Amino acid sequence: KQGDTLVRNRTNDLDSYQQYLRARALVRARAISDAIAILEPLVTRNPDYAPAWAMLANAYSLTTYTPVYRVGSVEEARSVIQSNFDKGEVAARKAIALDSRVALGYAALGVIQNLRMKWAEGDDLIHQALALDSTDPDGLNGYRQGLSVAGRLKEALRVSEQLQTLEPFVPVFTLATAHVMQLNGQSAATIALIEVVSTDATTSFNRNSRLAMAYAAA
Repeated sequence: KQGDTLVRNRTNDLDSYQQYLRARALVRARAISDAIAILEPLVTRNPDYAPAWAMLANAYSLTTYTPVYRVGSVEEARSVIQSNFDKGEVAARKAIALDSRVALGYAALGVIQNLRMKWAEGDDLIHQALALDSTDPDGLNGYRQGLSVAGRLKEALRVSEQLQTLEPFVPVFTLATAHVMQLNGQSAATIALIEVVSTDATTSFNRNSRLAMAYAAA
């Protein structure tokens, strides 16, 4: 029911809740390593806090897209990413075990399984997440990502538009929407959307590279 997710995300430990909100903001800004540095000690201190475990899983699921992890040889990068996926799976399953209603636990695990090319399992997990909370931005973003990778571009565009309506001021979600629009051949609309996005140092490369590709396609 409405407001149920907000209530479950809270905890009697006010500091833990504030740290959770801070980590969520960092994840959405794609400052992934900073978010993990908050969440790891948070779940150690408050091991029964399911939303923090789910957000940690979400952070680990995104490490493959974060330039800080793209260092060294291909083998080293693959090893780091695999390790992060394993940690993310553990965190997601912990969140689900603590509270089976925490949608982000299923969504994060679904993204990880999709990136492992376990498409059927990943899609099922993300649908479980959306059945619990059909308006969860992180769940919708994971669904969009899975649809895009699978080549289901029209469906990905529909989900992206829904995400953009829900969260129009989160740059990483807007850039994701623009990417799907570009994949659907909407170069002019892609350019118009990207040009109004304000970014920080963490997301500026993503913005500028996507804008360059859109201009090239146009």
